[in-house]
Amino acid sequence: MNNSKVKDNLIAVSREAFLKSGFKGVSMRDISRLTGMALGNIYYYFPSKDALYKEVLRPLTQRLEKVMAEHNNDVNLTLVVFEKTPDEYPFIWHFTEIVAEFRSELNLLFFHSQGSSLENYPNCLVERAEIMGKEYLKRMKEKFPHINSDISPFLMRIISSIQITIMRELVSREDVPDGEFRQFVREYSLFNASGWRALLRV
Repeated sequence: MNNSKVKDNLIAVSREAFLKSGFKGVSMRDISRLTGMALGNIYYYFPSKDALYKEVLRPLTQRLEKVMAEHNNDVNLTLVVFEKTPDEYPFIWHFTEIVAEFRSELNLLFFHSQGSSLENYPNCLVERAEIMGKEYLKRMKEKFPHINSDISPFLMRIISSIQITIMRELVSREDVPDGEFRQFVREYSLFNASGWRALLRV
């Protein structure tokens, strides 16, 4: 087996172990036992358990960061976005797609990362969303001077926190039927758009 396949297998086996037991519940010796690899060989690929854990969750974190980065694209700097139907809000639906694709990894990240460098990742997401929201308002004001951009920083923080809380709830509530799930997304999209229309006075 070449180095690439060895590394891929190591990541795959580690993923299953972390999903089952969380970051704290898995040791490098456990990984060694499960993969049949010597500890020294594992450390050749990853210098620590934390580095291995971050690699396991990298597809998820990269996807989250991509969606957040795209929020402030020029195509979204328009007042038309507040007139769209719920099914046309790509930002909301991108997050629901992430939940559907990475539910197990999100559960691990949000609820079982204690002791890892990703322990505070949800709080980092809130901070990123807050910064992103403020930058979006600034750019919208530059493009549409007539809108109101004097929004309370504390409100921006709360809104950002709510977005991450929604993701946590969607991840933890696997019992919600798909129809009800989609209904929630549509209703939240309407609620969110109506609130922003009122705040921006558009």
